[in-house]
Amino acid sequence: MVALGYKRIFSPNVTGELRVGGNRLHLEFTADAVTGKLTPAAFGMNTGVINNFPDIRISGGPAFGGLSGYPQGRTDTTAQATYVLTG
Repeated sequence: MVALGYKRIFSPNVTGELRVGGNRLHLEFTADAVTGKLTPAAFGMNTGVINNFPDIRISGGPAFGGLSGYPQGRTDTTAQATYVLTG
């Protein structure tokens, strides 16, 4: 995050102020099954694979398990600039 400001006095009655700022946010989410913190064996499942849950799908319904949608994350960049002239 960064913010800068600049003020200028043009006369005793007129001033100008510039403010500029910016921010960058970068987040990543990793499934616990990938990091080894959560395994199928911890739930009593013997799937033959130690780092991935079985993919269970119900026709017309929700899906359970698996790693669909991972890794997730986002990056946001925000900038703003304002200038105020008073007098």
